[in-house]
Amino acid sequence: METESPLPFEDGPGRHWLWGSGPLPFEEGSHLHWLWGWGLQLHAFLSDDLPPSQYDSMIFLPDDLARNAMMHFSIKYPHVIKQIDDYLDFADARFSDFRSENNESTREDFVGAMLSLCERIRTGVEVIAKEQLHPKPATGGKTRSAIRKRERSDTPPEPASAAGNKTGPMRKKPKRSTVRGEGRIKLIAALTKHHEYADDGCLNLEPIGNNELARQVGVDRATASAFFKKEFEGHTRYRALCGDATGLVAALKLLNQEFSPHHLFGGCPPGEAGESDK
Repeated sequence: METESPLPFEDGPGRHWLWGSGPLPFEEGSHLHWLWGWGLQLHAFLSDDLPPSQYDSMIFLPDDLARNAMMHFSIKYPHVIKQIDDYLDFADARFSDFRSENNESTREDFVGAMLSLCERIRTGVEVIAKEQLHPKPATGGKTRSAIRKRERSDTPPEPASAAGNKTGPMRKKPKRSTVRGEGRIKLIAALTKHHEYADDGCLNLEPIGNNELARQVGVDRATASAFFKKEFEGHTRYRALCGDATGLVAALKLLNQEFSPHHLFGGCPPGEAGESDK
């Protein structure tokens, strides 16, 4: 079993170790060493205050050693590694947005995601290091007498989750609706309302930002970004379309499924044009 180095900071309430410029504080070659090194490299990169580039995946993505460390700790600390993985996925998604559409909004989102990932790595290493320095006593084992008592009991033992909750079963935090297509419906409704679209006309031609639309609807920014990519081939083309009132009306009519077959006929239905020319 691998033994990691003790905490490189004084353990106590409110004490957090910040990124330093000295040597890595954990034993070289240990899993904490590689995990901390990944975060330190990301922190150093962000401290340079350089604009993001198309090659930044080499910085924020973990190398093989850091990835192996995450796999190692995922067995004993699954909640810690899951959070780091979630932040890593979010940063990767913002990087894809930045590569697809390089503008101020996508750059800020990408840098913000990397900063959050860096902080999550630091917090994760701190949690793991504290746990290893002061391991909690095991409480899951059952003695033989407890097993015999359970076998003699006619009533099944109360689940530990219910026994520890005196006020009733734990209520899970309500999740956002996951009904397929609901996010798209809400985004279309919000976009229609923003442009004051009604009766084949738009009173407001001002484009709405990706983040603002997501905030109004209550979905994450990635969902709104995916909507603009699918329906308009990106937010940039949507903004350009807002300068064309006729094109914007047609787009909103299409999104709201207001087109009927007769719109394809033009002035007269198929077959009638030939009759009138005779």
